[in-house]
Amino acid sequence: MDPIYTNPILTFIVPVYKPTKNLDLILYNLLKQKHQNFHVIIVIDKPSDEDYEAIDKFKKIFANRLKIIINTVHQNIVTAIKQATPYIKTEYTQVFYSYLHIKSEYTMHLENFINNTSTHPDFIEVSGYCRGVVKHNFFRDKFKEEVVVDLSKEVKTYSIVTPYPFNKIIKSSIFIDVFDEIKTRFNNLQYSVIFNYLPLLKSKTFAWIKRTWIEDWNERIILFNPLIISKEWEFLDPIIMQENVEVQEAMLFAKTLHLTYFAAGYLGQTKTKKNTNEDKSVKLMKKQLLTIVNTFKEENKEELNKNRYFKLNEVQLLSDKDFQNPSNWDWILKNFTW
Repeated sequence: MDPIYTNPILTFIVPVYKPTKNLDLILYNLLKQKHQNFHVIIVIDKPSDEDYEAIDKFKKIFANRLKIIINTVHQNIVTAIKQATPYIKTEYTQVFYSYLHIKSEYTMHLENFINNTSTHPDFIEVSGYCRGVVKHNFFRDKFKEEVVVDLSKEVKTYSIVTPYPFNKIIKSSIFIDVFDEIKTRFNNLQYSVIFNYLPLLKSKTFAWIKRTWIEDWNERIILFNPLIISKEWEFLDPIIMQENVEVQEAMLFAKTLHLTYFAAGYLGQTKTKKNTNEDKSVKLMKKQLLTIVNTFKEENKEELNKNRYFKLNEVQLLSDKDFQNPSNWDWILKNFTW
């Protein structure tokens, strides 16, 4: 393994609360990185004896690159991440949820890209793959690979950035500013549109890295909760309205795609046994999302009809009629790849 770097470029914030795997396995993803050019901040609730053993082990391995924050009572994810921000000392930050998996060359590829570009982008998207409850790949062929984009000149970028934050790396100054601004307690963790679009709206430059990838092995259906999705967009909408009309148009398209393609498509792909509590939960969430989408489309009918990004991005979505039957949602991700 490479020696510890004197000038790390990335901080991984690792929030740990009722994860599906133990801390040892979560941190193994980081331990195996060929380039150890990063810091780690763990925010953990009520660690078990097994967690303390893992913490002691990784303290010896990561040494002064590791910071541990222990909460004696459960705090929401926003509060937990805010606790970590004063300890960020690197140029970039990424939230590393317990469900994520990265290649051993992940930080190496990031470092190589950063070291070979004169402009360090504010917002970086990495190839992302959803596993677990839903299996879906983000195909980003509309992006220019490892080219730093000026968002004021390439407004289309807002419309095609994937809506989830788990595959995003953010300039630390923007990341800290974002979590200073967020006052909400609700979010969908690695599927939070606030955690994704608020830093994008604060960014001036963007880049996409294809040569490495990150997987999310989420097994929690509740992270697709439409009521929280709706609340998150209610938080974002007035912020978006402060942008120029070109950005507003691109973000309206992004919101539409999030609601009618990603959110509906993921619920459509979620498989449950009939008459179980999970099955009832998914049916309820589909009903809630359908109401949210219908209200959204009615309120934005005129703007949606003239939005150029549907044609520009060659999007194929369910017709309004077919969308009204949630049993058709199973075909959303199959009929069109985004």
